[in-house]
Amino acid sequence: MPELKPGSRVILTGTPTVLLEGLPEEDRSAIRAVIGRPVTFVGFSYGQAEVEFTDAQGDEHTIWVDADLLRPGLIDAGISGGWALNPQKQSLSRRPGCGAGRRDRSS
Repeated sequence: MPELKPGSRVILTGTPTVLLEGLPEEDRSAIRAVIGRPVTFVGFSYGQAEVEFTDAQGDEHTIWVDADLLRPGLIDAGISGGWALNPQKQSLSRRPGCGAGRRDRSS
């Protein structure tokens, strides 16, 4: 993985079970919802990567995970427009319904 810089977008590929233990259900759901999605890398603290994200309700979250659970973000990796990370296979795949195409701007 390229060197992580604070503010970089990274993909969270999973979470350790211990991270979710003891958290309220709404926090566990928010963390599970961002697996495979871009989050913001903040820095390293005590050997773990600190990442931040905002959930669907607008609540901000900060979690600490092992750096091996992060992959370069789609924009930071030079990939954009309809690509998604498959967390189970740890590979990129084309999102259904996304991709190159023209939009009719005449209306």
